Amino acid sequence: MAPRDDQSRVNHTWQLDLFYPATSDIAVYTELKAARRDVVWARNSNEPNEWLFERGEFWLYVDDLFDSPFALQVGRQRYFDDREWWWEEDLDSVRLRFDLDRFHADLGVAEELLPVVLNQGEIDPELEDVLFVLGSARWRWWRDHEVALFALHQHDRSSHQPLVINEPHPTLPCLPEEDIPPNLPPSGHEFYRSGCPDPPPIVNLEDDSDATLTWLGGTLSGRHAIPRYGRVRYWLQTAGVFGRERYTDYSGPTGSRRVGSVDRHDVSGWGLEVGGAFRFDLPATPYISFNFATGSGDPEMTEEHDTGFRQTGLQDNSERLDGVVSLGYYGELLDPELSNLSIWSLGFGFRFLRKSSFDFMYHRYRQNEAAPFLRDTDINRDPDGVNRSLGEEWDVIVGIEEWERVEFKLIGALFRPGAAFEPEAGELSYLLSARVRLNL
Repeated sequence: MAPRDDQSRVNHTWQLDLFYPATSDIAVYTELKAARRDVVWARNSNEPNEWLFERGEFWLYVDDLFDSPFALQVGRQRYFDDREWWWEEDLDSVRLRFDLDRFHADLGVAEELLPVVLNQGEIDPELEDVLFVLGSARWRWWRDHEVALFALHQHDRSSHQPLVINEPHPTLPCLPEEDIPPNLPPSGHEFYRSGCPDPPPIVNLEDDSDATLTWLGGTLSGRHAIPRYGRVRYWLQTAGVFGRERYTDYSGPTGSRRVGSVDRHDVSGWGLEVGGAFRFDLPATPYISFNFATGSGDPEMTEEHDTGFRQTGLQDNSERLDGVVSLGYYGELLDPELSNLSIWSLGFGFRFLRKSSFDFMYHRYRQNEAAPFLRDTDINRDPDGVNRSLGEEWDVIVGIEEWERVEFKLIGALFRPGAAFEPEAGELSYLLSARVRLNL
């Protein structure tokens, strides 16, 4: 059982940020990145060592439009929610904001215009020609308690890669290679294959899902101090998705991938998450947390209708609980998308020194409907489609930010696969990560 990369690597990233407040109401921001990725050791990967030059945020912000609560932001900008359950992504977009003391709303229209990695010259095929309309509204109804509504519409206009089905010629011969007489001249070989259909074209960039989908949902969250004991925090969020999808399956070895099959179906599903945390008024401010998340599956597995929930594709499922660094709250190693899954999570943590923290998380995973695939995870195995128990994971995250310009983040994770991954069930996979950030 191996992580998707199954490798050791060293990444170096340099980031340049420039912010210019032209006036009290107008500001410009730009962000450029250069990254060097070196693979130290790899078993199942042929990733090259490479330089990447990426464009980050680049926007113009105009506040107090016509002396009103509206603001306009144009350019590549970050979309995120508190738990990054809906979205956490930089998008080329135009966004209108509305801000009052206890109410905030925004509406954006986004589409990728240029490649993110400038020296590779291709827009991500999963985002190319995809139009997003994103909206949210948040109301702080009492002190630190908030209700929010979210909506996302995705319209995929990308060109479909053809499924070519050619039939052999009715009169010309088409013999398998092994049945052709040996030692023939090239013209004789071509004769025996003259009636065979041409193979489907080779696909350079794979885009397996072309969909027009809509997500609607809401969040209820807040925190409340309990004198002499601590502070309780809670969150509840739910979402539904519906629409139409064209799914393309590819086959063949790397470098010769071709369209194998195409499936068109309706989509509908629902997802739910509920959790909470309690921080104690004790030395080191220890805390405990719990979370339960579930997303509908597709029990019938019919070609006409997929009832499995899927997240927006823009999510990151990451949040800072009571530590100094953020963590993947569905698991640092498996890191699954909430689709046909139930995830139980427990955690605890504490602060130490002046600005450092320790977090421990435990996760248990189970498919809601037995299926021979997982929508998006960081392991390179598929379940057997019979058993629903996927396994469990333990994560340790240490953040150290004792200095003004230096930050450390250490991650250790173990995943033990369940019965759905026979014969690898019980074999541990691990992740070790050390990140250093220097702010100049």
